Amino acid sequence: MIKIICDICKKESTDKDFACDMTVIEDLVSMPVEKNSLPQTTRVKRMLQVCKGCFYTHISKHLKDEK
Repeated sequence: MIKIICDICKKESTDKDFACDMTVIEDLVSMPVEKNSLPQTTRVKRMLQVCKGCFYTHISKHLKDEK
């Protein structure tokens, strides 16, 4: 059996009908150490698992089309 641990609330999901695997890509900008250097941008990709409660509380409102 596969365990789904939510990356937001850190609890094991008990709802067997719902699983959300997300890929998050972030651009991280590091500030230069030397005076005349340019900032460096690094792209970071992470996989997240989110339970049903956290999905509807934190994420679903950002996915809806607002009219």
